[in-house]
Amino acid sequence: MEDVANKDTGEVPMHIRNAPAEGMEKEGYHVGYKYPHDYPGHYVEQQYLPDKMLG
Repeated sequence: MEDVANKDTGEVPMHIRNAPAEGMEKEGYHVGYKYPHDYPGHYVEQQYLPDKMLG
């Protein structure tokens, strides 16, 4: 929790970042995102936390 309080949590993974503007996907935004509701059981193995937050 100290990292969160200090805002030392790392960057949001690129595949879950929104890409509202044209061309942002070319920079890696939202590339590789798996929409859970498109999969059986509505579950996918996917990293949501920043690398720095993984234990």
